[in-house]
Amino acid sequence: MENNLNFESLLVLSLFAFITPIVMSRFKRFKLPTVVGEIIVGIIIGNSFLGLVKIDSSIMLLSSLGLAFLMFLSGLEIEMDGLFSKISVNSAGSALSPTSTILKLPSSKLSLTFIMYLISVLVSFVFSSYLYKFNIISNVPFYTLIFTSTAPGLLVPFLKERELINTEFGQTILVYSLVAEIIVLLTVTILCSYLSTGLSYENFLFIIVFAVSLLLYLLAKYFSKYFDFNDSSFKKLHIEVRAAFALILVLVSVSNMVKSELVLGSFLAGIIFSLISKREKEDLIYKFDIIGYGFLIPIFFIQVGVNLNLKAVISNHKALIALPIL
Repeated sequence: MENNLNFESLLVLSLFAFITPIVMSRFKRFKLPTVVGEIIVGIIIGNSFLGLVKIDSSIMLLSSLGLAFLMFLSGLEIEMDGLFSKISVNSAGSALSPTSTILKLPSSKLSLTFIMYLISVLVSFVFSSYLYKFNIISNVPFYTLIFTSTAPGLLVPFLKERELINTEFGQTILVYSLVAEIIVLLTVTILCSYLSTGLSYENFLFIIVFAVSLLLYLLAKYFSKYFDFNDSSFKKLHIEVRAAFALILVLVSVSNMVKSELVLGSFLAGIIFSLISKREKEDLIYKFDIIGYGFLIPIFFIQVGVNLNLKAVISNHKALIALPIL
């Protein structure tokens, strides 16, 4: 069993995960996010060029854990207390604190997010209709959905890197991106399931993931009254990190069983932790960032570049024309 593990490829991934931020720090004037550099490095060392990495089941597992942990951190970063609060802006449009309000929007951050999403759907539909008219795409509803997706996996590391994640602007963008992505994932899942098997109860099994998440939240909230993870008996055991991984894997497993996206389960796990760990949240994020951004998440982004078949895109003339337009 041990001989089947591809340690050489894991070594290459880990080595470039270490080197990439150092190299990118020498090109500060370009201001490229580190995750973009990791994807570019993955393209160079992957199937498109050098072929230094051979993807096996162990690397796929680490990459999937990296994606799951990234979405967990995205959910954890949401300030739940401010989600339903009024958003205040001045005449120039910048966010203000409640004590210095000049203009209050007539909606909470969450309702504003849905308004933003509806606008993006409208814009995407108009854009997709024109692309369909010129025979660049073949399915307007599908591309309308795709254009409203936001790639929070790229956005969250960027906001953290620019130290915007805890600002009013950063939180609004974060909530919008996650809501948009979840809606797209669920809608595409239903659409694909419908096209392959027809309309049935299986199209809506993802609701089970939400139900299990709610149950786990209620259980965690109940038992948190009787167990204190800061107790001396748990000292240096990092029991909250173990709890996070257990929660992520439970919800990811449920998502997998109902054939839903694993990012849905891991994101809901982050929401649960955000709700039950308000006092220790900053310390938790620090610990989880070390595991995520120190190891798992870079492997995921580099692996994304490794798997990208750039030669197939270059050899397809239609794709070459459509890509810059899209």
